[in-house]
Formats: sequence, C-alpha cells, structure tokens
Amino acid sequence: MVLANSRVVPRGWGARQAPVLLGSMNSTCALYSPGAPDKDNPLNGPGEPRIEYEGIPCRVQELNLSGNTQDATGQLDAARREYRVSIPLRVERPRVGWVVRITGSDDPGTVGRELTVRQILYGSELPCRDLVCTDPLQENGGRGD
Repeated sequence: MVLANSRVVPRGWGARQAPVLLGSMNSTCALYSPGAPDKDNPLNGPGEPRIEYEGIPCRVQELNLSGNTQDATGQLDAARREYRVSIPLRVERPRVGWVVRITGSDDPGTVGRELTVRQILYGSELPCRDLVCTDPLQENGGRGD
C-alpha cells in the first residue's frame, strides 16, 4: 500500500539505474543523420550521410511485432522488423530518420544492420534512451533471417 504524500519511484531513480543499464549494453553502434540535398541540384536526392556519434554502447532487441505490423493499406508487412535500441542518455537529441548502424555485438547476426529510427521514447525517469527502429529487409539485402 502506498502512503499518502510518498513517492512510489524515488527521486533520481533513472540516474541511479543508468550505470546498471550501461553495463548491460553489450553492443556498439554509430548514429548517422541523412545527408542534406545538394542546394544546386536538389533533385539528385540526399547527399552523403553524416556520422553524428560513433562507438556508442547500445543494446539491441527485436520487438515481437514482426508478424503483426501493417502497411499503409492495412496489409500485413512481414518484410519489416522493429527493434528497440537502448543508448546512453549522454547521446543528446537523436532524431527520427537517423540510421543506427550496429558496429559490434556478441550476436554476429546484428553486426552491420542498419536500423532507421522511427520513434524516440522520452520519460521523466529513464535510465537510458530507447529508440524504436525498423529494419526493412529489402533495404538490407533481402535477408530472410
């Protein structure tokens, strides 16, 4: 039972848990921002991606949604997988549309994957920043794994 005027979650809980979660991040990644279009010829598409952060500790976990995702027409989209990528809070202001490239992991199947950031989770007591990312298999060589 919670007493009146008492906190269920103590102040600073997220900050105290951050070192514990950092210790569970057994992968490394880099964050890239998409390249800006050429001002002289914007129809050529985006320019070269820019590295925003490198060597970031991270934890990558596939979300159990791959069979239940729907595309814009309401059809099941089995070719898209979603992942939660946890990164330290010191990585300031990641952006939707950035790419997370897994550069090292205990699971060799994740190394080299490029995941597109679709959502950034914010909250008042977070020990890390969670990014919801997609891995469109067609863009990553059509892997069926």
